[in-house]
Amino acid sequence: MISLAFYDLLAGSGKTTLAYHLAHMFQRSGLTILTVDLDPQADLTRVFLTEDDSSDLWPQPALFELAEPSAPPLTSADSSIELPGPRRINDGIWLLPGHVGLFRFESPLAASWQPALAGDPAAIENITTFRRLIAQAAESVSADLVLIDIGPNLDAISRSALLAADAFITPLNGNLRSQLSISTLGPAVRKWWDAWSKLRLEHPESAAAQSIGQAVPLGYTITKLDRRRTKDFWIDNLIEIYQHAFLDPDDDPSDYDLGRLRYYGSLMELAERAHKPMFDLRPSDGAIGSTQKYVQICRDEFRALADNILDRLDRVRKP
Repeated sequence: MISLAFYDLLAGSGKTTLAYHLAHMFQRSGLTILTVDLDPQADLTRVFLTEDDSSDLWPQPALFELAEPSAPPLTSADSSIELPGPRRINDGIWLLPGHVGLFRFESPLAASWQPALAGDPAAIENITTFRRLIAQAAESVSADLVLIDIGPNLDAISRSALLAADAFITPLNGNLRSQLSISTLGPAVRKWWDAWSKLRLEHPESAAAQSIGQAVPLGYTITKLDRRRTKDFWIDNLIEIYQHAFLDPDDDPSDYDLGRLRYYGSLMELAERAHKPMFDLRPSDGAIGSTQKYVQICRDEFRALADNILDRLDRVRKP
């Protein structure tokens, strides 16, 4: 099992759309997929489930309880953990749903960060809780691949969510806002990498510390929001900024180009109403006439993207 996160600071960048559609594409390659919604806004959960479907997901108010730093660490067998089981979407896709209540864990996760880096066992358990719970859920459904949707923030929740990932994808859009987002995200993630590496090195006795995901940059996707306005220099600048943000100087940024996508605004609206991926839209869903041509183009683009991602995942897959 390998875990892949989708992470960016730009709200509306398309990371949830990517996670949703790629889950369906990966499933069609014969993989069992666990999708995990770690964005407190729970957008991925809303894409997968109707309100009626999700109304009974969270009978308990707590996702999990966090131990105070310097207190005995919480174990996975502790009775205070209340998790909804993964929800079956179809034959091969499961969802560990999100919830707005995740927000209440921001303060304790933030408070655990420095004690964890100092070696406090309970704090280390706290900041790696997502990793541990995702591993349990993945094992319960025999998942081959975990897709994690992370909120567009630099908060403690997002940091702990990234700790759960072996690799992450960053969606880019051809505009200034996307450039500013990557310029801000890159230094923060590099700082986290340094802290995680030091924690693993200095605490080999801690199973929780050693379980931290590598969170390597798998690559980027580029969506052209408006082909008439998305100039080549915007794309070139984005790629250069991505390289400075996440890659080593000797890395070729073109090796991290996972794929280019069109902006399928009209298909998105139809897909939301039909509650299905854009590339599965039929005339009965409103995709009539020339729209079917774009459904096929969308299918081809996501198939190529999924294949590229699987090829690159082989480089970070754990033995």
